[in-house]
Amino acid sequence: MSPEVKRAYHSWNSQRIRCTYPKHTKYGYYGGKGVQIRYKLREFVTWWLSELEKNPLERPTCGRIDHDGHYEFGNVYLEEYSSNVKDRNERNRAKQSIVVIHESGYRCYFDSLRAAACILELSIEDIKESLTCSKKLGKLVFEKIKR
Repeated sequence: MSPEVKRAYHSWNSQRIRCTYPKHTKYGYYGGKGVQIRYKLREFVTWWLSELEKNPLERPTCGRIDHDGHYEFGNVYLEEYSSNVKDRNERNRAKQSIVVIHESGYRCYFDSLRAAACILELSIEDIKESLTCSKKLGKLVFEKIKR
């Protein structure tokens, strides 16, 4: 097996594990959000090798155009590993968190709408409406903050 095929397999297998193995540390960002792999190993390896022929890379890695989208052709591309890491770090810095402020002044921070809705037992739609209209939900006020 050539080094390029091994890298392609490793990439595909890492995607598979993140999307299907609930005990994986990153599962919540992939399979837990409903992200799926929509190609078979053989299709992925063929695509990987053809992309490397068009654009040779030293340390290729697979990236997604839409990071909430599935692993599927049309949403994946090859790039240098260092570019992927830089892109991921920039995305993480740009993420917004939610702060919930109780009328007593107590503050609670959440990484996502889904987390806030789950823990506070509210609907995501109600929280979104509160954020856009700046209206209270009972004794709670929601604000977006940059982290």
